[in-house]
Amino acid sequence: MSGVPQLVVPIGQVPYESTITNHTEYLPISISLYAAAGCDYMLWDLAAALQVSDYACKVWMLIKQNAGIISSVGTGALAYPLKA
Repeated sequence: MSGVPQLVVPIGQVPYESTITNHTEYLPISISLYAAAGCDYMLWDLAAALQVSDYACKVWMLIKQNAGIISSVGTGALAYPLKA
């Protein structure tokens, strides 16, 4: 409990062979970002700048150009759709 803001951001998923189901399953990958005390909104601004969705553009109005590094996370077995 350091008293500084923290933001956890999901950034991807990695496949693995499950010994329970004998199928390829996917584990989420996330990063944890910290900032100095009082810099809470700096973390939100950073996440908004990294976001892909138009929703972030409309809400924060901070993005001049989408970086495309992070995107919306789905529900269910996969956090992100598989790329062909």
